[in-house]
Amino acid sequence: MLNQILLYHFLRKIMIVNNEKKNVLFTLLLILVTNLILIFCFNLDYAVTDGDGDKDFYVKELPNLINNVQTTLAFPLLRTVQPSIAILLSNIASGISVEFAMKAVSFAAYLFLVLFFGVLYTKDKINKLQLFILVLFPIFIVYQTSYHVESLFYCLCLIYCFLWEKFAITNKTIYLVLCGVLGIIAILTKEAFFIFYCFGILYTLIFYKKRTVIYAVCLILVYIPAFYINYYWFFETKQSLLIQTLPDSVMSIRYGPFEKLPDLKSIVHIGFAFLMTFSSFGAYLFYLSYKNFTKKETLFLAFLVFCSIALMFKIGGFGSKYIFLIMGPFLFLLIGKIKKQCSNYYILIHYLGTVFAIALYSWIHSNHLKL
Repeated sequence: MLNQILLYHFLRKIMIVNNEKKNVLFTLLLILVTNLILIFCFNLDYAVTDGDGDKDFYVKELPNLINNVQTTLAFPLLRTVQPSIAILLSNIASGISVEFAMKAVSFAAYLFLVLFFGVLYTKDKINKLQLFILVLFPIFIVYQTSYHVESLFYCLCLIYCFLWEKFAITNKTIYLVLCGVLGIIAILTKEAFFIFYCFGILYTLIFYKKRTVIYAVCLILVYIPAFYINYYWFFETKQSLLIQTLPDSVMSIRYGPFEKLPDLKSIVHIGFAFLMTFSSFGAYLFYLSYKNFTKKETLFLAFLVFCSIALMFKIGGFGSKYIFLIMGPFLFLLIGKIKKQCSNYYILIHYLGTVFAIALYSWIHSNHLKL
């Protein structure tokens, strides 16, 4: 009789857990589908696609450079992975434009990211809050169907973070090797990986043993040669295809010293970038961190916020992608340390608030803040 009672409660607990996981995955799927509908119907990605003038870079000039066609680029843009995949897709499937192929790569990367961590959630490797960071943070919503490289880049960085955490805890070489490979691909996807990498070293220094920090620092011996070879190859083999008019490269423009204070329009953009990046769910995460984080975790979070603000003032109006470059992957790790759960009802409420913030940002940008 006792065994039957215990078996009943055990099976009941499994059913409750499985139902909860099914509800979470259903909510996840619902948000993904809704994202696609809203982006298509209301053009929510306007402010980061048509609005910032990068379209020719990604869907015309950079593919031309890769295909050895004369371009109007003044220096090589070091983001070759996604355009190369897009060119391959457009060649395989005749009739598909490079722009459409770039968007397909972005969405495929985002979908893989959600499925990857969705599977981990069902296996109890990550918690619900970590999973919903991937669908509730506005930067993912606006970039998942764009021709930019951000979706692929953040996919690489987030999986890198997960694997690096696994290496720091288990000290298994396979995770270190995978981080090295993912890091090289991320560098060739977007040179801003070096910012992410520096904060990865800082994160390791604060939370893990000195031996792990040494491994983190030594990875630079892999990343710098990969970056240099890419950079050198572009200048030496593609130089005749470039228009040599600008003395500055993308590296010196983005990551050089502060040269001037942003004007009023840029400050307004920066304010909306914060709104777009964090919205209501971001504020909720900060509330949870205030309630649950240790001193080390709070210190690291405060440092991330400070550096994010500095980066946005350095780069100017469209700083949302760069603040999330720093905040997103490491918030994913920090939220993993919080055991508190959040109901699907509150998640949907935060999602609606996020969509409203994106729509507001896009409308104000398209009507009043065009750069």
